[in-house]
Amino acid sequence: MTGYITDNNGEKMNNVHPLNPKAKTKSVSLTNYTSMKMYCPVRGDNTTCYFVPLSEICDMEHNPGRFSGTQTTNVQQLLDSMTTDSIGQKEPICLEWDKATGSFSKVFGFHRTWSTLEAYDKGFKINNHPDFGVDAVPGIWAWIFNGTPAEKTAIQMRENGNKTPHAPATKEEMVNLLIEYITLGGLDKGHKIPYHKLDDKKKYDRCRDFMKKNTPYWGGRKFRAIWNSLASSGSSAAAVNFTNYPKQKIAEYWCNNNPYGITYDELDKKLSGSLVVKNGTSYGIYFFASSAEMSAGLPSNATKMKNTRNADKIIVIGSLNNSTVGNVAKNRQDIVRQAKRWNQWTKKKTFDEMYFMPQTDNEKNKLLLSGGWALHENL
Repeated sequence: MTGYITDNNGEKMNNVHPLNPKAKTKSVSLTNYTSMKMYCPVRGDNTTCYFVPLSEICDMEHNPGRFSGTQTTNVQQLLDSMTTDSIGQKEPICLEWDKATGSFSKVFGFHRTWSTLEAYDKGFKINNHPDFGVDAVPGIWAWIFNGTPAEKTAIQMRENGNKTPHAPATKEEMVNLLIEYITLGGLDKGHKIPYHKLDDKKKYDRCRDFMKKNTPYWGGRKFRAIWNSLASSGSSAAAVNFTNYPKQKIAEYWCNNNPYGITYDELDKKLSGSLVVKNGTSYGIYFFASSAEMSAGLPSNATKMKNTRNADKIIVIGSLNNSTVGNVAKNRQDIVRQAKRWNQWTKKKTFDEMYFMPQTDNEKNKLLLSGGWALHENL
């Protein structure tokens, strides 16, 4: 059975499905579409799905869950799966009716839609699609979303973020969707205190709890990376009082504000562990983003550089992304004491200087524009 859409007067339109339909309607009658129950892993249940003609789905949208858009490799994998599997299309996509355009827009399922179009173009059969043959209307099984923009973003995060390893979303894509979810008020719903009024610790906990429930793949150990990227994104949605920095940003800031004239281009590609000679002096430069790195391999590597590569000075620059507003000052002093103790244990002093990034709001407001440091120690 081929579906139809009602026009502005509620009258049935002819069952004509051009590739780029011109008619725009404000309502849709789902009762006139072929339907069946399908299991949707994003929802976690069996739900009513409708066979929607591809001509009624907007094809000019960018995949919101993927920076690089729809990937041809993934399309080919899905095409092979749908046309060779005895079931056919195993999972439905999700669509939303757009009154403004008079067509369906995709909530998720961009790759599957493209794969389905290719299957029909090549004359391949998808077993559970109705009316296969020369007169078949190309279509796809979908359930219809009817919720808030924040709920839609949460669904997109769930679908992209919980994929099996063959096509997982990246950390950056998850952060982008999380920022959108926060902007839309998603982390306010069901809470007496709005997200933006929480302190950083409670913001972290609320984000983590949401990710654990909605996108478990990113809600466990991987969440720290999500939070660090969110906190360093500069987005007003993050609204954190304590900024975390990736090593690249730390390196860029130091190279713009060091007294030796060392530039970013003079660093090795790996950044940390660079050896730069400037005006006859050789500098071993290390970057860290967590206090744990000063308890791991960094001290040993720095000692080796000074002893075997004859670095004149070892300079360490970092941020304490695993700290908080209330603890960061003390944590910095702990790192300085740790470096001084290491110097006492080695025959030749290892560490010469330490720089710490401004991370609290007060520090950033006072220091960032002038290129200052929260702490600079000569060891």
